[in-house]
Amino acid sequence: MGKPGFDFKKMMLSSLLVIGIGLVLVILSVILRLLSMVITDPNLVGIIDIVGLAYTILMYPLFLGIYFWTGMRAAKAYGFDAVGAGLVTAFSYFVIACANLALNLILTLVGVAGPLESSGFGTLESSLMASLFEGMTGLKGVGLTALCGAGVIVFGIMINFVVGGFGGLFALRKYSS
Repeated sequence: MGKPGFDFKKMMLSSLLVIGIGLVLVILSVILRLLSMVITDPNLVGIIDIVGLAYTILMYPLFLGIYFWTGMRAAKAYGFDAVGAGLVTAFSYFVIACANLALNLILTLVGVAGPLESSGFGTLESSLMASLFEGMTGLKGVGLTALCGAGVIVFGIMINFVVGGFGGLFALRKYSS
């Protein structure tokens, strides 16, 4: 009899905590962007924009550490090998990134519709769209932003599979000695 297949239930269980942490961090980011859209005092908006930008920049190394830890945790606590740890991490990233994209698209639609003004700090997806498809605005711009966001998610899945796999290898090496 062959080896049993990949355990999706264990994958879901091992990724729940990370998905929860990631969603909280994404929601905080969206709240910062929303605050800069609703506050009218220019001095306060500038401060919130700086805090939002710093928060966004700090999220990259923080999420890198979280996804490395996810791979370690998947290997150590749930018995996955390096590939399984990479899959757990990629799945966690996928869920968090889809939620992030959906929330950012909602904020972008609100900005395009006009009831709230954005202070100019955009998302990675909107920046990518603006540099690839110069001059696109309105709903076409939002649609292309979603398309760029899907591309970012696919690229992120591959990157985080590797990060989680290395985390799994690190845990397996550390705990097998």
